[in-house]
Amino acid sequence: MSHSMTYSEKVSRFKGCLLAHAIADAAAAPFEGASTADSALGPFDFERRPYLKYSDDGEMTLGAAESLAECGGFDDEHMAKTWANHANAHRGYGGGVVTTLRMIREGKPWAEASRAVFSDGSYGNGAAMRVSPFGLLYASDREKLQRTVARSAEITHAHPAAIQGAQLIASAVSLAASDEGTDVWFDQLRDLKVNATYGAKLDDACEMVGHDTIPLDVVSSLGNTVDAEGSAVTSIYLAIRFINEPLAALIGFAIDLGGDTDTLAAMAAGIWGARNGVQAIPAVALDRLEDRHRFEVAAEKVAKLSVKP
Repeated sequence: MSHSMTYSEKVSRFKGCLLAHAIADAAAAPFEGASTADSALGPFDFERRPYLKYSDDGEMTLGAAESLAECGGFDDEHMAKTWANHANAHRGYGGGVVTTLRMIREGKPWAEASRAVFSDGSYGNGAAMRVSPFGLLYASDREKLQRTVARSAEITHAHPAAIQGAQLIASAVSLAASDEGTDVWFDQLRDLKVNATYGAKLDDACEMVGHDTIPLDVVSSLGNTVDAEGSAVTSIYLAIRFINEPLAALIGFAIDLGGDTDTLAAMAAGIWGARNGVQAIPAVALDRLEDRHRFEVAAEKVAKLSVKP
């Protein structure tokens, strides 16, 4: 966090992050699985959606923030139980995560449940989609951020690629919240010990920034899939490309990418919100978001926690 940032500015950033994440998730969810557009179709029109209902992305992110707030930081057992006990199967959870969370709910230790479905651990983007509260809370301590995010990912997604994807997204949120210029983001993200696939995609994304790359070319280079390797860097690229643009423009382009639209949009919008704050989000979107107040309260509590000595 910037040393000159006031507490009210910090609260605005934290609210902006969680609310933009949830709004983008809800706006893009109906388009999940769509084909990639061959050109950008334009900004998302919030006026056409009377109600913005978030998916599993929003639910797990909210659970992460509320658990951090309640425990005064990360507690793996509490967070595992929070996710397991509050999971609403109608929000679009993946089958593997549903099974893992059910086992945790039934009393199986999370470390066992996490590998019960996939022996090497899931490599999906479910861990990356929910880490923005960590990026906010631990923005000033990068080592602790990486360590804590890895542990949080392992609860449901123990594969190294899933863990690294979560670390990339959390780091991008922390960079956005810390006012680091986007020109240095890729250097900072390359410092993480990520695999060759992520490294190559970070290089590709860096090359694309500053160009009006069409959705088809973004997807062919970076991906739009439910695995972490096919979505984490895509969302970071989206956030940087639209960091100074309206949220509706980011969401519209994420929908044009097709594939896992809600998670791509949510992860990118969380980063965008950590930089731009709640005041940059259109009132029409805020007014239509499901559980808006819960997200705001959780963001305020995490912000308060972040300034404790």
